[in-house]
Amino acid sequence: MLRVLLVDDEPFILRGMKELIDWKNEGFEIVGSAADGEEALLFLQNHDADIILADIKMPIMDGLELLRKLRTSEKYRDIYFIILSGYADFQYAQEAIKYACNDYILKPVEKEKLVQALRKVRGLKNIELEKERETKKLENAYLSGKLISVIRGRSDPLTIEYVQQHIRLSEQVRYIEILIDRKNYEDDYEDSVKLANQKQLYSICKDYLQDDSPHCVMDVSMQEKVYDVGFILCRYMYESSDIKEYLGDFIKYLRKILGLPVIMIVGKEEKNLEEIQTLPHVFDLHYEDQVLTVRCTGARHNLIRLLNYLQSQDITFGQVSSELPTLNDVFLEITGKQLRD
Repeated sequence: MLRVLLVDDEPFILRGMKELIDWKNEGFEIVGSAADGEEALLFLQNHDADIILADIKMPIMDGLELLRKLRTSEKYRDIYFIILSGYADFQYAQEAIKYACNDYILKPVEKEKLVQALRKVRGLKNIELEKERETKKLENAYLSGKLISVIRGRSDPLTIEYVQQHIRLSEQVRYIEILIDRKNYEDDYEDSVKLANQKQLYSICKDYLQDDSPHCVMDVSMQEKVYDVGFILCRYMYESSDIKEYLGDFIKYLRKILGLPVIMIVGKEEKNLEEIQTLPHVFDLHYEDQVLTVRCTGARHNLIRLLNYLQSQDITFGQVSSELPTLNDVFLEITGKQLRD
C-alpha cells in the first residue's frame, strides 16, 4: 500500500477527498492530513508518506512552496506529488512541472481524474521498485563474486576491502560448506536435479541467515559438477549459543525445508577473512547429531569418496571413532583399504 498525505486548508475538502474513492482498493492508504505546507512538513518528521496531494493555494505555506522544499530535501525529494488547484493557470502548471510534480488536477476533483493520477503514480512506483530489485540483484551478484574470490584465495587488497565494507564481519571467521547428503547423490542424479537442489538450498540458507544473507555464496568450488553452497560464519552469529548448537539448528532447518539430508564441512576459525580456505586442513563434519573432526589430506575427492562410501553402506558418523585423525584413517577403519590421492 502506498501511503498518502492530504494537504488542504479546507476541512470539507479533506473529508470529501477521503470519501471520493476506495483508496484501499486502489492500493493506497491515507496516513494523515495537514492544513498547510508547514504542517505537512512537521507531519513528515515523524511519519512516512509515499505521495502527497496538496492544494496549490493555502495560508502560511502553499502547495508550490511545499513542493519546492520537498524537491530540495535529501530526505523527501522522492515523494510523489499531485497538486490540486482551482486555477487553470498555465503559469502555475509550469511552476509545478519545473519541480517535478507528478500530476495537476483541477478542482472540483473528479473521481476518474483522481483515480487516473493515482494509477499513474502507482505505475511509476512499480517501475522504481523493479529498478531497485534489479540493481540490488546486480550488487549482490558482484559482492558474491568478490567474496568467492576471497574464499578461493584469489583476491587483492581492494577486493578484501570491498567485501569488508559490504558485509558485517567479526574478528573470528570460518568458511562453512554445505552439501546434500543423499545416498549415491553424485552418481545417480541428473545434473539438472542437482542444480535445482543447489539453488533451493542456497535460497533457504539466505532466508535463514536473514540480514547476514550476503555471507552466503554458491559455486565456490572449482571442481566440475560440484554443486556447493557455503557461507562465512562469524562469531557474533552464535553469541547466545555455541557453534555446535548454532550449526545443529541450522542443519535441522535446512533438512526440514529442503526435505533432503545435508552435511556441513566446517573450516577452522581464522583471525580474518584473508586466511579463510575453501577446504582447510582441519575441519569438522556435522552430520545428524554427530561431529567428526578430521585432517584433510589435500584433495576434495577424498572427502567425497568417504562420504559416498559411508552413505552406500548406511554407516553414520556415530559408528566412527571421533579420535581418528585423518580421512585416510577413517576410510581404512571402515573399508580396510587405503584412501589414495
